[in-house]
Amino acid sequence: MYVEAIGHLRKVIDMRFNKVKTEDDAEILRAKRCIAADLAKLEMYHEAIKELQGILEVEFRMYGEESREVAKTYKALGLAQKGAGQTKPAKESFMKAKPLFEAAGDEGSAEQMDKLAKTLVDPKAEKKDAKNKEKAEKKEEKAEKKEEKATAAK
Repeated sequence: MYVEAIGHLRKVIDMRFNKVKTEDDAEILRAKRCIAADLAKLEMYHEAIKELQGILEVEFRMYGEESREVAKTYKALGLAQKGAGQTKPAKESFMKAKPLFEAAGDEGSAEQMDKLAKTLVDPKAEKKDAKNKEKAEKKEEKAEKKEEKATAAK
């Protein structure tokens, strides 16, 4: 029932969203951001991401790319991307939000973005690091064995 209610609400808001032009219409953007956050909570991450990307486009036109509203949308986008397992885009979204929160004087949110970004690890990079560590350990073992043989030969 909740998902159905969100669907109807989205239709109503979408009718107004296409006409958003001024800060007087900002409440429509906030409503869409809230709906997107609810979609993410319902694990409908890809729909949430799509909604948030659309919101960003409108916010860029309304506020420019450096506003607290844009920061909030980047934060919501990062959380949805994180939920969808899109670690690299999520980290990028959090890092885009951080300086915007700082510029708005919201150090708490900026710090939160930094912490969230640091928790994200790219699985490919993690595997590469593990392989490099393993190679280094094997190289070290070979060097130790070579040294032992040299010492034993004396």
